[in-house]
Amino acid sequence: KALGAGGTLQDKDCHAPSNATSGREQVHVCPLRHKATDTCTYCMARSHQSAPRAGTPGFRPPEVLLKCPNQTTAVDVWSAGVMLLCILSQRYPFFKASDDLTALAQIITLMGSKRCIEAARNLGKDLIIHSEIKGHDLKKVCERLRASQLEDNDFIDLSPPRKKLRSHEEVKPTPIATPRRTNRRAATTTCIVQKTQAAAEDSVIGSLNAVPDSAYDLLFKCLDLNPATRITAEQALLHPFIVDQR
Repeated sequence: KALGAGGTLQDKDCHAPSNATSGREQVHVCPLRHKATDTCTYCMARSHQSAPRAGTPGFRPPEVLLKCPNQTTAVDVWSAGVMLLCILSQRYPFFKASDDLTALAQIITLMGSKRCIEAARNLGKDLIIHSEIKGHDLKKVCERLRASQLEDNDFIDLSPPRKKLRSHEEVKPTPIATPRRTNRRAATTTCIVQKTQAAAEDSVIGSLNAVPDSAYDLLFKCLDLNPATRITAEQALLHPFIVDQR
């Protein structure tokens, strides 16, 4: 469970405030040994942290969730990475949280606690996580979620919308036509529609199963937890996955 960032208290091994390093914000941690649920005058003396909080919930990067004041266009690259994650996993929305801490906890669950703590440290924040969480392989996650969608067969629906019946209406049985009244043209059209629908489903299944490794490489680089090393938009346009699609 992620308890917070930038001065969140630990149950044990509380340490004194560390000195600011080059390019990093000074970390303000309570030196007193008390529980994370308790507060003291030292904690209350901390200055309020304010930072831009733009973006759609579920698409905000770690630097926004950690309230980092210095935000760049890398925020948009992360959002594009989440969109690609939704496409490759056939899950939308992929991240769904009611608040920033829950959204951060979901990222930690996917990426792992060690990587998130290191990324927060690079941003000048102290991220306290009480238990170690192992990260997941993004490619395996997408393949498993996509396979479950294909098994459920709910990833595509080409059937015409059905008329909703009111509570007092009953479903009337469809009369069976005699051979003399059979409309061959209608039967042929129905057959063509069914074949078209089956071909479309097979095409979608084939395209989803044939996702190249370059797509996952681009996904991993877009979802880099560190905005300083995250791929830029210019670099993404020159990525093999994008170039091969042209």
